[in-house]
Amino acid sequence: MQVIDSNSAECRLDNIKLLEELPDEARYEIGKKCAWLKFGPDEVILDNSDDDKHEVYFLVKGNVRIMNFAGDDQEIALADLQEGSNFGELSAVDCRGRSARVVGSDTCVVARMQRDVFLEMLLRYPKVSLNLLDQLANIIRNLTERVSALSTLSPHQRIYHELLRISEPDPRGDGTWVIDVVPAHNQIAGWAGTDKMKVANAIGGLVRNGIIKRHHRSFVIIDHVKLKFLAGLD
Repeated sequence: MQVIDSNSAECRLDNIKLLEELPDEARYEIGKKCAWLKFGPDEVILDNSDDDKHEVYFLVKGNVRIMNFAGDDQEIALADLQEGSNFGELSAVDCRGRSARVVGSDTCVVARMQRDVFLEMLLRYPKVSLNLLDQLANIIRNLTERVSALSTLSPHQRIYHELLRISEPDPRGDGTWVIDVVPAHNQIAGWAGTDKMKVANAIGGLVRNGIIKRHHRSFVIIDHVKLKFLAGLD
């Protein structure tokens, strides 16, 4: 972790969606009340063991992954957040312990706001409070879908779901789908709520059956319809 001078050009909250309806002057004043920090890839920004910390974080630059653990070492990914997002607000609202771990996916710049400053901001700016309520509703809906998937789908089906989620139609328009940069097996396992061995086995089966084709660090999904069927989507 590196502390950044708040007068630096990158220390601005202009891209934070929660604050997008505020005047520039208000965002500037709020930014001056934050601590500005830089984290490297895979560095823990906050942990679910931080029971006595209730700050809110604004992700000004970079991407982070929110995760939890099943058992001692099995990671379960809950969400990937891009720049402009915020996190830590649940603990700031109810003053209870952290519910997840947040790790930088790449180099991140964050603004860390103390709980009392955050609550004062919510009272002062009702539009921010309404935006926060909308965010919390989306969190509940997304987690409900994740719990349903983890409880009703097999590990292989969850892996197929993840491959479908991160794939895009080939821009050449030949009917195939592509994953330009395939995540590491442990990252896919985190989203699928399983382990690396099952990911390797599932992908190996898809390759052997001609459903996907490896191409350097990319995958080409040859039979998108069949993959959806295996995932239980058709």
